Amino acid sequence: MFYFPPFSRLIQSAVLVLMLARPSIAQYEPVVSHFAGNPGGPGVADGLGSAARFTAPSGLWSDGRTLYIADSGNNTIRKMDLTTRLVTTVAGTPGVTGDADGPIQSAQFRFPTAI
Repeated sequence: MFYFPPFSRLIQSAVLVLMLARPSIAQYEPVVSHFAGNPGGPGVADGLGSAARFTAPSGLWSDGRTLYIADSGNNTIRKMDLTTRLVTTVAGTPGVTGDADGPIQSAQFRFPTAI
């Protein structure tokens, strides 16, 4: 099932859609295609496209080059290069819940849902 705004963003004439039932991101142009993450199940892994894993992606924001993702289930903020589809963890520690402000390397989140 697709959920549109606020769970989608228009990026370079395509809509990226969070797949809430399957922890991944789909691309909708004229045809829906898999963009990043694994629709087969949750997890946590940085990587290219389908090698990346999300547990509960719940918020997106983009500057047109980079897509930022609130991965609620992993308590992290992730980013994806829209050209290469490389996903990396920007802040938070996967699996660690916290409420710590500070430098990006030590910040902690409790179920982030938006960016």
